[in-house]
Amino acid sequence: MKTYFRYLLREMVLPFGAGFLFFVALILAHTLIKLEEAGLLSSRAVPPRALLEWLLYRVPLIAVYAFPVATLLAVSLTVIRLARDRELTALRIGGLSLTAALSPLWTAALFLSGLAFLNAEYVVPWAGERSVEVFREAILRQPRILMKQNVPFRGDVDTFFHIRDVDVRHRTLYHVLIYRLQPGRIQEVLIAERAEQEGGRWYLKRGHRHLFNSRNEHQASFPFERWPIDLRRDLEKYWVQEDLPEQMSARELGELIRIQREAGQPVAELLVHYHSKFSLPLACLVCALLAAPLSLRDAPTGVFTGLVLTIVILFFYNGWVNWSKVLGMNHILSPWLAAWSHDLVFGGLGIGLLWWAERA
Repeated sequence: MKTYFRYLLREMVLPFGAGFLFFVALILAHTLIKLEEAGLLSSRAVPPRALLEWLLYRVPLIAVYAFPVATLLAVSLTVIRLARDRELTALRIGGLSLTAALSPLWTAALFLSGLAFLNAEYVVPWAGERSVEVFREAILRQPRILMKQNVPFRGDVDTFFHIRDVDVRHRTLYHVLIYRLQPGRIQEVLIAERAEQEGGRWYLKRGHRHLFNSRNEHQASFPFERWPIDLRRDLEKYWVQEDLPEQMSARELGELIRIQREAGQPVAELLVHYHSKFSLPLACLVCALLAAPLSLRDAPTGVFTGLVLTIVILFFYNGWVNWSKVLGMNHILSPWLAAWSHDLVFGGLGIGLLWWAERA
């Protein structure tokens, strides 16, 4: 069985590698075309080295989607060749079930799912950050965003902020308004010229503290030169967030979701992206489950059928993924179902087709 397993793996290597490289090259070419259409290449005289560096940093993110595509193509072509050369027939005559004969392909697909998850969790965040830096500095010719303006957010359950200017580089907030609530009334309002971080803690500088009674009437006002901001989390985490969800790890997304929930902000879109961090890598296994039984039917027609089958499955699979995401982000589907429905439906279809092929 080990020899057979290695044999199938060797059969998968070439179509998987070709499919992976072709998909990555296709997406990179499409990206370059879009940049040229937007006038960001020829008009700015982008250095070739910087452009190549940016494209290389984009590869890990593209690989998240390339893994399932390449797995689908590899499994489809491998099964077609095995069936066309009657090797599967010989194995079944020898007493091996179809499921057992194809199990090495699914084992390989499961391994690729794990590899895709590790790439999305550890490589994509790092590469995404670098690609953004290169894009801003070498292509857009813009420095990293150093200032943000008019930033409102909710801190703890009873604390609300409005900051006119945020100096990201110097970690300083200007014109800060904070008000704390109690059930049915305002407890206090803090107004300060700025806020700075000292020794891991944030302090308001040069401001006034206004207190209110139970009838929401202004009761007293006190000036201060320095006043601590007491929050359960680092204040910076509430307003510094520039990464796209696709470029964040599941751990980072989970932390962001907790913060957004505490701040009273909607998290449906983030939850869809969070669950997709696990469902998209598993698409390698799902595509393998679906491609194997479908490829058996038209195996005599050869490689062309494998290519067409790959395109057709990808068309429906990608459409399902995109539509379910939209429905999840608009609260029509639960975030969990929106992220996992494509795996459940196409995986279930693959298992059903395999059951039918086993008894054919």
